[in-house]
Amino acid sequence: MNAIRSILPLVLILGLIAASNAYPLQGSNGAVTCVVFDGYKSHYDINTSALFLDVGMTRGINATFEVVDQNNKTYPVDLSRARALQPGRFALVFMVPRTSEVAYLTVIPEGSNPFSIAWDKPIKYTNGIANFRFYGITDWLLSNTSQTISVDISLSNNATEGEIVMSPENFTLVDQWGWRYFADVTFSSVIIPPKSIMRKEITFASISPRSRPALLEYDFATDRAIQIPLDTSLIEIQMSVPPEAPAEAPAGAAPPAAVANETANVTQTLPQLPPQLEEPKPMTTQEKVMAARERLASVQEMMRKK
Repeated sequence: MNAIRSILPLVLILGLIAASNAYPLQGSNGAVTCVVFDGYKSHYDINTSALFLDVGMTRGINATFEVVDQNNKTYPVDLSRARALQPGRFALVFMVPRTSEVAYLTVIPEGSNPFSIAWDKPIKYTNGIANFRFYGITDWLLSNTSQTISVDISLSNNATEGEIVMSPENFTLVDQWGWRYFADVTFSSVIIPPKSIMRKEITFASISPRSRPALLEYDFATDRAIQIPLDTSLIEIQMSVPPEAPAEAPAGAAPPAAVANETANVTQTLPQLPPQLEEPKPMTTQEKVMAARERLASVQEMMRKK
């Protein structure tokens, strides 16, 4: 299936996940502001992925956009697939190698200094032996009757001796009602030696289209279970403005494209967040996990009483 036949699936998915990140993430050079509302990656072919970003711009100017990967390779917006949704609001599409990890979104305003918004490293969740990280969605197919979600995760063995096993059976996805979906068997079991790491794509299929993933679990039925609360991180690319956002792309990146992005003609100024909401007190990792567990427990108790 060609993941980019239409921009419509992007619009549908972004509508479903709008609550995944409570506040827009912003970058600025002091004169121009860019807001990244959300985004996700989707398979395009055997070697290529499409990175979709839902972006807003202020100050009524033209701008071009680029993403830079971990190897400082630069990828411009694919103008044939990107779309202006509303004045100042854009669905941007970048065609990137399947193996690439995007490090920066670089915004190049016309007549103003470039600036960047960087991806944060995913939070590490651990049971003392296994370290579990969620990097994001690699594919999401949605129909009227089901959805399939593939996630990019890593599992590492933090012990100095002894092995751990990584297999599809280790992983489950829990929805907002406490229903567990088990991963498809898409790879054979892997032995992870001490101080080693394995990164895999895990796929969950035949999910109800009404389910909203709330938890990603590793070894849920054991005493070493690890839970990642996806109700606050699902599809979140975890972007944040660097303490000192660089005026240019990282060293080694290709120079900005000379051709202006025709889809970035902005005529709308985005409303600013109320002062009291600009710097909300972040929840700790433990608080997120505990809150998700409490919601899951309450739902399961309600189901048992029925």
